[in-house]
Amino acid sequence: FSVERVRDMVILSFQGEDANKAAEWVNGYVEFVSKVLSNTFMKGEARKHNMVVHSFHDKVVAMRKAAKWQREKRIAKLEEAARVAERLGITESVVATSGKVVVITNPSGLPLYMEGSKALWAKAAVLRGRKNDDLYIEGMEPLLNRLTKLGKFDPKVNISRVAVMQIKRAASVPGKPLDKSLNKRSLLVGLFGGLGF
Repeated sequence: FSVERVRDMVILSFQGEDANKAAEWVNGYVEFVSKVLSNTFMKGEARKHNMVVHSFHDKVVAMRKAAKWQREKRIAKLEEAARVAERLGITESVVATSGKVVVITNPSGLPLYMEGSKALWAKAAVLRGRKNDDLYIEGMEPLLNRLTKLGKFDPKVNISRVAVMQIKRAASVPGKPLDKSLNKRSLLVGLFGGLGF
């Protein structure tokens, strides 16, 4: 039994008294190694795939929790401002200036209660009724698209379609017999020594 590395190839050879049996053993060994390597490769790929999917999923969950918390915080502020507006008798969004009442649409810089209790309760109700914050979360759409694409990969691919090594030529019986002086004992020592036993 011998293993020889030539550039990017490994040449495996085995000598024995029965050439057909020797070729069968070598081919069986190569097939076994190929299956082990393919299974190991696929398990590693499945593990990597699952880690990536879990990572994206965790990001989505964290972003949704943060958005829900922000929405609930906004609802609390709107409802508090609505109660203040009601106590002050401000039902519509107004600002008094020089004895005139001016209707404002964007009271930036003004206290929130100046929007009026009707608008504030309406905004709070809309936010409270929102079922999903995804449209309002920056960066969520590409993340969900990536997660959807990752979900389409099937790590349980038919293992027979995965090739981690290429067999250039299967073991075959040589045209002429080799030295017949090998006995069975040296044949077994060579076989097990080559396997690392």
